[in-house]
Amino acid sequence: MQNRDSALTANILLVDDNPAKLLALDSILDSLGQNLVKVRSGEEALKALLQQDFAVILLDVNMPGIGGFEVAELIRQRKRSEHTPIIFISAISRSDVHAFQGYALGAVDYIFTPIVPEALRAKVGVFVELHRMHAQLKQQAQLLQRTNLNLEHEIAERKETERQLRDSHAQLRLLAGHLQSAREEERVRIAREIHDELGQILTAIKMDLNVLRNHLARQTSEVSNESIVEQLGGINQLLDSSIKSVRGVINNLRPEYLEEVGLRSAMEWHLQEYQSRTKIAVQFNTNVERLDLDHDCSMAIFRIFQESLTNVARHAQASKIEIDLKAEPSHLRLSVRDNGRGIKPGEMNTGTTFGILGMQERAHLFGGTVKIDGQQGQGTTVTVFIPHQSAAALPLHA
Repeated sequence: MQNRDSALTANILLVDDNPAKLLALDSILDSLGQNLVKVRSGEEALKALLQQDFAVILLDVNMPGIGGFEVAELIRQRKRSEHTPIIFISAISRSDVHAFQGYALGAVDYIFTPIVPEALRAKVGVFVELHRMHAQLKQQAQLLQRTNLNLEHEIAERKETERQLRDSHAQLRLLAGHLQSAREEERVRIAREIHDELGQILTAIKMDLNVLRNHLARQTSEVSNESIVEQLGGINQLLDSSIKSVRGVINNLRPEYLEEVGLRSAMEWHLQEYQSRTKIAVQFNTNVERLDLDHDCSMAIFRIFQESLTNVARHAQASKIEIDLKAEPSHLRLSVRDNGRGIKPGEMNTGTTFGILGMQERAHLFGGTVKIDGQQGQGTTVTVFIPHQSAAALPLHA
């Protein structure tokens, strides 16, 4: 047998009721190195055709039971085998009538015995080569189909990547515009706070100082020391209010207590202020004693925490918030869960929500992610994951 690819090895069906003739055909064709299938009746030939395909069929004309012509007619009626080459072999009659009948049934050749081995081997070899070429074409077609599918998949992936890049660029442009607007709004807010609070306090201090200066200038008995002391006490209270107002503005811009007491304590302090201001009940759970974070990472987590609470106050219509700060095997997890109205399907498109986009960008800077879950009427949960290479936490002692 020749060493061939099994997918390219041809099946050759030999059909004859005479064992000696089958042996002779096997001997003639063995050198072709193909798979020779030998059967001794028309019925067996039809069964073999149900099990596999053949490159060529060598079919005896005169057999008991189903004869060769009848077998050929049945073969041509099956879609799978209608084009399988058939070579009739006849040892009974050399009549052209029988040969024409064989050709009429779709035979490619009609051979009379005695057989010339070289001629038969050459003829069968032609169909074996045709089968090999057909098998190769089929393999190449399958390979081409797989290649096309891979290319289509790669093209689809590239288009999806390009779409994501376009969306990212659009989001960045929107975010840049939003940040510019936010800066202007923050400047307006700071100016308003300074004008409404600090400005009024300083104006009142100036007026009181003018009054006190006038009193001191007159040096009359009409102005008692007690009155001067009372006015100085009022000025002192105004100065205290000024200092408190300035500290409030500074803390809004950059919370000093975050640097002084750390993230966990800053969150607890902020929650007390938040609960007092919004009347929303809060619950804080943590398994962390202290956090070993650099300032930028602490600030990012704290700002995400603040933004989540702000969103609840503005949109959620919630009465309770539960906050978890947990150290887990591979990351630090912060979750903010409310019992509010939930999130609508359209609101899940975080690309158009600047607050959510800002939270995602802050987390991304430290290799983290922000996940938002919720259903309408069942509250919303914002979960932040920061990997341990950015955040190291010391758990509470048991």
